[in-house]
Amino acid sequence: MAFIDQKHIPATGNVAIDAAHMRIAGEVNQLYVDWQIGGDLEQFRSRLVSMVEEVERHFRLETLIAKGAGIPNWESHAKEHDRIISVFRTILMHFKKAPAESMMSFFDAMSNLIYEHEILEDYYLRAFLSDTSPIARGEDFIAWQDELLTGNTQIDHEHQSMVDLLNALYDSVAKDESNEYLQNRLKVIKRLTHDHFAHEEEVMRQRQDPDYSLHKDAHQALIDALDEMIALSATGGPLGSRLILMKNLRHWFIDHVVHLDRPAERRLQAQKQSS
Repeated sequence: MAFIDQKHIPATGNVAIDAAHMRIAGEVNQLYVDWQIGGDLEQFRSRLVSMVEEVERHFRLETLIAKGAGIPNWESHAKEHDRIISVFRTILMHFKKAPAESMMSFFDAMSNLIYEHEILEDYYLRAFLSDTSPIARGEDFIAWQDELLTGNTQIDHEHQSMVDLLNALYDSVAKDESNEYLQNRLKVIKRLTHDHFAHEEEVMRQRQDPDYSLHKDAHQALIDALDEMIALSATGGPLGSRLILMKNLRHWFIDHVVHLDRPAERRLQAQKQSS
């Protein structure tokens, strides 16, 4: 079994970025196999150095593409790249003193890079880098996947309902439906989203979650984005503007679930186990 299952790495829609993801994963898998067999430690260190340099080149390319495409939050994404490279460089610094531990740390860090950064962080790039729309490819605007599960059955069910609604809305926007039709859809989504947020916030308030205020502010940001969509539909804004707003909504949804909802649910489960 491969150390990294390349089938689980989703495409961003950019040929260069997707090829780099697969190439890096393949090199990590080969290095892992060779390490299991054993060999010269200095050779392994040399391969680690080359691999970190490869990741750095990939990050520079990814940042250049993201910036050029006008992707929101590309700067914070680039800062995360710097943090990851810093972790790798620290591992390399300690290699001569503790080669075995360094190799284990490297594989752990690389696993985090592939499964947490490339799969979860880079997922939203797909909305902006794909050459064709999801509908043109016969795909959903937001593909429901295990990475979006929080572990709370009711919250997950509500999230799935939101995904269905956003997918239907994107379909309507892409088909350039009438302004009245879009407004009605948006108002339904806003009402259901508001109810969902109220439920989430009440759960967090009751358990005195430390991120309650952050979560509440993030919820308001999406409500504001929906209001902007409603206003744009009322004035008959251009299709391109509506599609950009939809892509921002998708980025917000995925980012919010992965970085706020999932950690919040993990904290709750940890509290239950410790009590």
